[in-house]
Amino acid sequence: MNGPFDTNKINKAVVNLTDELDIKSGSNGEMDLYLLMRSYLNNSDVRKKINKVLSDNHCV
Repeated sequence: MNGPFDTNKINKAVVNLTDELDIKSGSNGEMDLYLLMRSYLNNSDVRKKINKVLSDNHCV
């Protein structure tokens, strides 16, 4: 995976995602897709932890 990824490009991608899925906001009290995507794409430790949670819960 290439990185670090540009924050502005990640934010634009989140906007595209929320628009496509008709999600009103990428950031609210329950979720922060901006932080999630920045952390996942730019921090290998965070990425490993997220992948483990997903794997442990049979999400992948």
